[in-house]
Amino acid sequence: MSAPKIDAGVSLTVVSAKTASLAEILNILDRDGGLIVHDMLSPQTVASLREELDPTSDSTSVGP
Repeated sequence: MSAPKIDAGVSLTVVSAKTASLAEILNILDRDGGLIVHDMLSPQTVASLREELDPTSDSTSVGP
């Protein structure tokens, strides 16, 4: 199995959930197929997700 090919010339649009409208985010997603949305989750939500997922992540091996 070979490593995936990465195109260094590819970039993603970055927006903030605090300033971008849902319509803008969806338009970029439709246009580009992906984007990075900062400030989408509150710090409390991130902490809760990490608390729930870290045990599984920590016990899962990665790599070949």
